[in-house]
Amino acid sequence: MSPFFCYQAVRRPILLKERPTLSNTEVIKAMSEEWRQLSDTEKKPHLDETERQKKRYEEQMKVYKQQKAEQEAAASKKAKEAAADKKEKAPATKKRPASKSIEAVVSEVKAENTLAQTAPAESEPV
Repeated sequence: MSPFFCYQAVRRPILLKERPTLSNTEVIKAMSEEWRQLSDTEKKPHLDETERQKKRYEEQMKVYKQQKAEQEAAASKKAKEAAADKKEKAPATKKRPASKSIEAVVSEVKAENTLAQTAPAESEPV
């Protein structure tokens, strides 16, 4: 969180008690103006709070990443074991022959039609 947001977290409730009729936009404008007018020494507590929060975040993220890596490793190991078990248990099955493509079927039908048209017609007895 930025130092300004730390300042807002502290100042907003106080400002709303002092001036309860302010809208949210006016509250933010007032706090922004106050923030710009604060000296570096007055801003220091908020800067320090930002640093504390940043360190806490980094520590939490380090723990999270470590736990995530451990979980992924365990899940990967479990998946490999399950795949190996499945492979061992699966009976050998016959694969069905590949079906013909639509192009192959169409070309066969065309060939049959061509042969039927070119075959000599049977003559009728006279």
